[in-house]
Amino acid sequence: MRTRKEMMQYNKQQGFGNRWHTKKSFKLIEKTLYAGEEVLVAFSGSLDHKRVWRIRSRYAFALTSTRLIFAQKKFFSFKTDTKSVELSAVRSINFNKDIIRSTLVFNTINLTFSLRKFRKRGKRVYKAVNAALGVLRGFSDNGETGEGNVNNINNADSNQSQKTKSIADELLKFKALVGQGVISEEEFNKIKDNLLNQITAANNTATTTNTTKE
Repeated sequence: MRTRKEMMQYNKQQGFGNRWHTKKSFKLIEKTLYAGEEVLVAFSGSLDHKRVWRIRSRYAFALTSTRLIFAQKKFFSFKTDTKSVELSAVRSINFNKDIIRSTLVFNTINLTFSLRKFRKRGKRVYKAVNAALGVLRGFSDNGETGEGNVNNINNADSNQSQKTKSIADELLKFKALVGQGVISEEEFNKIKDNLLNQITAANNTATTTNTTKE
């Protein structure tokens, strides 16, 4: 997803709510996206963090492959507020609920902020965000541990095999997200092409390493 329309449609289809007054807020997120950056999960809710931003009002949120973006076009005002948190800074996400509302608490390196939603919608948002974040972090971890050691040529073939296996595992995880409705088939195809390109690049690197060794 990259456009305001796609994010609002996703928000509605997943049962996260379809608040008309978040339309301009999702538009702000659309304008904030980097080239090639894709939104995996989009939702809206009341943000509450008095110590840092002194606000409690409805925002649009977008979880991408690298960060969590939240934006607000203030009601009856020209003022806007757009911020983002790198996913590497998110330590944990906690889910709390009471009789009326549920709260998602994002713990980052520098701050802790909460997202308030009605009880049932909050649980759905939590599951979608947690699933996507888990896959993204698994991909990052595999990417780090699967890289070959350039100083150890004897392990090049073993590292290449591990990297190819980890990428194949990631394809299965992202395919599962399609079935859960977290990402679309189109988004999965883009991710698949990117992962397959990594396998090709890794194969080329292994071939070059073996040739140099000989």
